[in-house]
Parts: sequence; structure tokens; C-alpha cells
Amino acid sequence: PDPEEGYVLFMIQGERYFIRTDNLPYMMLDKPYSIDPGKYDMALLRKAAGKVTDELFIGKVSITDDGETLRFQADAYEPSYGHFRDSIGCYLGVIHETQKRLHDVYDEMVRQKDNQKELAS
Repeated sequence: PDPEEGYVLFMIQGERYFIRTDNLPYMMLDKPYSIDPGKYDMALLRKAAGKVTDELFIGKVSITDDGETLRFQADAYEPSYGHFRDSIGCYLGVIHETQKRLHDVYDEMVRQKDNQKELAS
């Protein structure tokens, strides 16, 4: 995202985060990162992203149409800057937990698919 398009960029320990600012007081904290689609079963990754998003209230996972970027998001209504400032650590925690959950769900789906292949042979 481009800061001129309503986003603020910041970094923590080398990781990029964006805060969408064009629709305040609705706030979206976004952590995108590039992936190599050749290293993933993209159908399973998309299925895992949908499952995680459906199971979590505040955390979301999306994959760009080209399959090259994963985005982890925490969405919230922020009535004041002070509340946002006090809550940003929680939102960062949601991003990290969403990321962990995606990897856990994806790995389990891959294991299940591999087990099904073994049983079929």
C-alpha cells in the first residue's frame, strides 16, 4: 500500500506493517509479505486462509490474486487515538496469532492430503 492512498507504514523488528487511515474510525492493521507460490499448495493455502478467517473474529488472512502476497489483518473500530495507542500491542498480537494459526491449519491440511494419497496407493 502507498502512504498517499490512506496508509501509514511502520516497521517493528524488520517487519512491515500498514495502518489504513482513509476510513477512520474503522482501523485496519495489515502485515503483508511476499511468498513463492511454487512452495505452497495454493489451493490448500487458500482453503486454510478461509478457515482461519472464518474462525477468528478480529483476525483475517487474504492472499492476492497472483498468489504472491499473504496479508494478515486485524480490524477494529477505534473511537479515539488514545484507545488505539493503548490497544496496538493487542492488535499486533492478533496479527501474530493469525499468522501462527494459518501455518498450523495449512500444515495439518497438507498432512491430511499426504495421508489420503498414501491410503489411495
